[in-house]
Amino acid sequence: MSHCQEAHLGRRPPGRQAAAGRWWMCGYWMREVAVIEFHGEIDIASATAAPSRLAPAAAVPGAAVVIDLRPVTFFDCSGLRLLLWARQLVWARSGQLRVVCDDERILRLLHLTGTAALLRPVATLTDALAS
Repeated sequence: MSHCQEAHLGRRPPGRQAAAGRWWMCGYWMREVAVIEFHGEIDIASATAAPSRLAPAAAVPGAAVVIDLRPVTFFDCSGLRLLLWARQLVWARSGQLRVVCDDERILRLLHLTGTAALLRPVATLTDALAS
């Protein structure tokens, strides 16, 4: 898994802040868990492009995958669809998926749609790795 990939513009933006209209993802291994960080705006454009980059980690049989949404600045129903797709892909291969999120707006969307019970988001990476 590559360390960081930017979805737009060809170069990695500095720091953790995404410029308006941009997103990127970073992937790394931590304690045999694939951690995928989404950065920036997760909307229909990014949620359409992300599965091809997320699939290699999520498709491994028995994989433990953590999706970290803490660096996300915007998240809509397209992002929700992406999370549910990832969950199904991981679970179909007897793996585990955890979601890290501390943004009240995203958590509200998860709770209002009933997907918080499926995704069981936690607030920190440490919590996700502990389970």
